[in-house]
Amino acid sequence: MCFILIQKRIKRIDNLSYIADTLQSDNQTIHHAVHLMDIYSSKLAKDTEYDTVLISLVCLLISTKYLQIKYPGADALNYQVSNRYNS
Repeated sequence: MCFILIQKRIKRIDNLSYIADTLQSDNQTIHHAVHLMDIYSSKLAKDTEYDTVLISLVCLLISTKYLQIKYPGADALNYQVSNRYNS
């Protein structure tokens, strides 16, 4: 069970890093987003599936807004995940 959770975390971090790199976010922002994602994920029930892409995007948006002067809007983030979420 622990191995599966670690593999999912690695996949989420890879996805988040790819999107952040595409948006030209700096490393501090990526690390902060991963930290927020870990904090939030630690409070969720382990036996339930969650929309981890949405969680990653929200953590990235919070981190960029907190740490960077220029940050992406919701439309830019949605575009990075092939318009997965409707407004």
